[in-house]
Amino acid sequence: MANPMQHGSALRHQHQRGFTYWVLLFAIALFGIALGAFVPMLAQTLRFEREAQMIEQAQNIACAIRAYSLVGQGGLHLNPQSLEDLLEDRRFGGTRRYLREIPWDAVSRSYNWGLIHGDDGGITGVYSQSLSSPVRQNLPVGVVAADKVEHYSDWHFMASAISQ
Repeated sequence: MANPMQHGSALRHQHQRGFTYWVLLFAIALFGIALGAFVPMLAQTLRFEREAQMIEQAQNIACAIRAYSLVGQGGLHLNPQSLEDLLEDRRFGGTRRYLREIPWDAVSRSYNWGLIHGDDGGITGVYSQSLSSPVRQNLPVGVVAADKVEHYSDWHFMASAISQ
């Protein structure tokens, strides 16, 4: 004959296993909801960080262009013909370096910057070639842009807009 105490204990044990299963399911669902809210926030933060890196690098290039054009003989201010001219300037005998390397554009994820040419054919500014929409609403320092800015490529980092 079966002991009734053993039978009640087995039922209680099965009930506890079912309860643990539901608690685990609830915890997984809660984790999924939290993850669903966190991922877009993380993506936005990463976009903002890439944008900040691009701004810094473009401003560095604009400063280097300005420094290159200010170094001249007899008041002759020439702009670089390529970004590589900023890496090694041998116009006046010695070697001057305005940049160590061509900076990475974190937004377009390339080393290929859009170049803005002046009347002399030299480079007067740069822009990202990304067609993504900017995260920031306000224009960064040193940016010349049209009234309506839709893409990062609308932000022109001009050497003339950099203060001395």
